Amino acid sequence: MNDAAQVRGLIAMAVEAIQYLRAYFNENGRYNLSVAEDIMAAAEAIARSLSCGPPPVMSISAFEENGGGADAELERLSEWLAAAEGIMLRNSKGFTVEYPVDYEYLLIIHELSRSSYGEVLSGIKDKFLALPEKPKNAIEDYLKKYMFWGTLDRSKGDFNFLENRAKTLHGHWPDLMWLYSNLSDYRSRQTLYALIKNWYECDLSALLTAEDKIYKDYFDMDIFKCGHGEVLVDMGSFIGDTVKDYILSYGKKYKRIYCYEITPSTFEELKHNLGYLPDVVFRHKGVSDKRGIMYIADDSRLTTNALSEKGGIAVETVTIDEDITEPVTFIKMDIEGAEQKALLGCASHIKNDKPKLAVSVYHNNEDIWKIPRMIEEICPGYRFYLRYHGGNLLPTELTLLAVQ
Repeated sequence: MNDAAQVRGLIAMAVEAIQYLRAYFNENGRYNLSVAEDIMAAAEAIARSLSCGPPPVMSISAFEENGGGADAELERLSEWLAAAEGIMLRNSKGFTVEYPVDYEYLLIIHELSRSSYGEVLSGIKDKFLALPEKPKNAIEDYLKKYMFWGTLDRSKGDFNFLENRAKTLHGHWPDLMWLYSNLSDYRSRQTLYALIKNWYECDLSALLTAEDKIYKDYFDMDIFKCGHGEVLVDMGSFIGDTVKDYILSYGKKYKRIYCYEITPSTFEELKHNLGYLPDVVFRHKGVSDKRGIMYIADDSRLTTNALSEKGGIAVETVTIDEDITEPVTFIKMDIEGAEQKALLGCASHIKNDKPKLAVSVYHNNEDIWKIPRMIEEICPGYRFYLRYHGGNLLPTELTLLAVQ
């Protein structure tokens, strides 16, 4: 049996049978063993059809004894059925439930798929307000300085930050399911699950379980193999920290490195810090989807300096496709929310050269699903990974790694 309608029907039947079994016990003080056996058979058939993990083991003796253990087993089975229904929502072929985190993630997706925007927002708001004052104040203070995800001011009734989260979760749960289905390893799934737990349940411990303490940001050496022919494009070079991490990870194995930085004083520091390295090209330019002029607010030494339509200092913008004529092998982007436009501006290099990609996806609530979708559209066949190097309050330093 593999017809989707049949599987959905079997799930619905099993859910109704569990409800009937509980009602039967409440009325008669005992369980109907025949119905319990039918439920177990249905769960096993669902598991075979979906190629997912087995259902929780139900002991018929627990139902014969009519004790509390039977109700606990029914509860576990109900959760498993909800996860099985979540699997039916996936829109990517070949996804197999392998780990407990897969079930947990699918339970959240299943709940989101059945909830209105108002219900999602209300749940997020209630959980946020239930946090201790210290983390609530820390989050509010952070958002006053860095407004990547919206604004938050409880004293004024401003919960735009939470509203934006709810809009993404409610409106894009299919995209988040697609992404989860297309992640290539357990660590990536655990990372996305931790992110969604932080967004949806205001869980401040989940992100700690996802933090990568092994490799430098952007350079997971189990995923990216680099050699002497590398042409690295570093968008958002800041003061050269990424290039230094590359060399610490792989040694001085490269053909050429291109460094793009938009802030004048930071650009000078970048050249000073990396001037001892051969074959490094420094470009005081922004990257986008077209050539032009944009602006930054000032010359402050901030990692969060971003391009905008107006400001105090003009910056030339280019596309990587026009600015670099040789093939590239590695593209890194951390450019404060301009990643989508920059990605469009290097589409030809991605199609033709199929470089390794390391792209920051935390500067808004859209990049996490939109950027992998864009990469897949530009050049199908990339394998996707997520790695996290941020803290536990808010999901910063989240990077999408992609490789052919």
